[in-house]
Amino acid sequence: MTAKEKVMSYVRKMLVHDYKEGTPEEKTYYIELWDIGGSVGSASSVKSTRAVFYNSVNGIILVHDLTNKKSSQNLYRWSLEVLNRDLVPTGVLVTNGDYDREQFADNQIPLLVIGTKLDQIHETKRHEVLTRTAFLAEDFNAEEINLDCTNPRSSAAGSSNAVKLSRFFDKNNPQVCPYNLYAEQLSGSAFTCPRSTNKRSWLYRILPSVSHKPFESIDQGHVTHNWDEVGPDPNQAPASAPQHDVLQRKTDLVLHPRPHTYQLPLRHDASLVKYDDNTGPAVLYRRFHTTEQLRWKPFEIPKTSQKKVDFVSGLHTLCGAGDIKSNNGLAIHIFLCNTSMEDRCFYNSDGDFLIVPQKGKLLIYTEFGKMLLQPNEICVIQRGMRFSVDVFEETRGYILEVYGVHFELPDLGPIGANGLANPRDFLIPVAWYEDRQVPGGYTVINKYQGKLFASKQSVSPFNVVAWHGNYTPYKYNLENFMVINAVAFDHADPSIFTVLTAKSTRPGVAIADFVIFPPRWGVANKTFRPPYYHRNCMSEFMGLIKGHYEAKQGGFLPGGGSLHSAMTPHGPDADCFEKASKAQLAPERIADGTMAFMFESSLSLAVTKWGLKTCNCLDENYYKCWEPLRSHFTPNSRNPTGSK
Repeated sequence: MTAKEKVMSYVRKMLVHDYKEGTPEEKTYYIELWDIGGSVGSASSVKSTRAVFYNSVNGIILVHDLTNKKSSQNLYRWSLEVLNRDLVPTGVLVTNGDYDREQFADNQIPLLVIGTKLDQIHETKRHEVLTRTAFLAEDFNAEEINLDCTNPRSSAAGSSNAVKLSRFFDKNNPQVCPYNLYAEQLSGSAFTCPRSTNKRSWLYRILPSVSHKPFESIDQGHVTHNWDEVGPDPNQAPASAPQHDVLQRKTDLVLHPRPHTYQLPLRHDASLVKYDDNTGPAVLYRRFHTTEQLRWKPFEIPKTSQKKVDFVSGLHTLCGAGDIKSNNGLAIHIFLCNTSMEDRCFYNSDGDFLIVPQKGKLLIYTEFGKMLLQPNEICVIQRGMRFSVDVFEETRGYILEVYGVHFELPDLGPIGANGLANPRDFLIPVAWYEDRQVPGGYTVINKYQGKLFASKQSVSPFNVVAWHGNYTPYKYNLENFMVINAVAFDHADPSIFTVLTAKSTRPGVAIADFVIFPPRWGVANKTFRPPYYHRNCMSEFMGLIKGHYEAKQGGFLPGGGSLHSAMTPHGPDADCFEKASKAQLAPERIADGTMAFMFESSLSLAVTKWGLKTCNCLDENYYKCWEPLRSHFTPNSRNPTGSK
């Protein structure tokens, strides 16, 4: 045999792999390896190799040397060869202009590409090297694993690379799944939705989700969907309410005998109140209703020394609108917790959760894998997805829940193809599973029609070994937001800072938008640069992750919030107005070290009893930040004063 023939020859090896050796689940698998020496030039090797792939196989693994450029280049030719079921030479596939690669990718044998010796490549060169095989993902929808010997956990059982094997399920729902798993589909849209909006994932799990005890109702805590707890009209009580208007004296906060109305001391006015006795006037109480500007001080996190509270127990509904049963509306929640969820998970049958942590990290376990979430990042846990939350300290944050719709990227219009939140910066978890029995029972908590229910099961719900699909949880780092802003004059509308939107059926109108106010340059000339005074047909809830908000010099603190209901006036406080009106308009950095955000909605939001009273965080003096505003009107002089 010549040297050339030796290079082009192949060696067949049969290896035996014992799965779960020594356990009742032990099975023997046979693996065939064919060493083709990187050759693609021999007709005999082509025929020999192709014959193997005519057999019933679950997938193909191509291994190449990342340190060898030629090894990577040959991957493409071998990919075409081994995936070609025709008897014609390889060249036909390459040169045929009618060859539809997209259709080919949808129907191919699953392909896994393994690159070796990643640890031998300097970090500054890794990106350049890894782009050599990027075409495989694009042309053949291949999965790729690059092995780094300095990080042995990257290829350990149950690690992130387990998701790569999901391509080796050659059918969504085979008669017997590989590894004897169960196939389960999770649908996030109706089957008949257009392809562009159709959402579903296939989960391959050790036991299906249906393996649980019956659900039972549990304590609601502060989770509610009752938007009539506190009515918006301070002068109209429900018809069934007792008509009793006598007010108590010497009481700082009382619950009015009419249900659904809270009152705080405002002033003495004998002509407007009744008396609880005949000795003098009682205190008049100002009724809260959501047409006022509302602001909350930082919501208090329970101390671990006083009471252990996990993520679900720490959910508090602040406000909302709409109807869960008809899948139309939203809710805004605050989460305040200090301990991890132990053998407990949660899923939401009502809608999607957009989670904004403000204090403390969250390690979120999902059926799709794990996500570490920290302040200045957000994540979306979509409807029906089970998750559990570990915390490492006293933790606080905000949640925007939408019913009946999913969050998506906003349309860019004239901005073009790039800008705002780019798709490439959104991260999804990779497969991770645990095969764990829970003798004491694992608690699964479900929110359905705004109420909480719980069930027990004997195993961990995070037993998904592999998955594929487009219905997943995901996270995003707000620092990756590409800011668009006015660079000549005037203050652009805050919609240019939209990260995600949940659209309504009306074009251009959202059930909810998630908007941020990130660090950026302010360069507008002859312009009042802070946010303008505004009356909006939309409802605006604002929160603060860190720093301060540019339109409020004080009072609006990290971990707090504010609500400006539809058509309620709002804008910069007096101090901000005076400074911005006289500022020298040189280019300046805005909001460095800060991150404020807004949940904006076309719905009129009702505030819950917890938000108005129980949380004890409502700022009674919020309105005073505008009281120092004074008139600057000069009827005899058109020219304004101050800096230009």
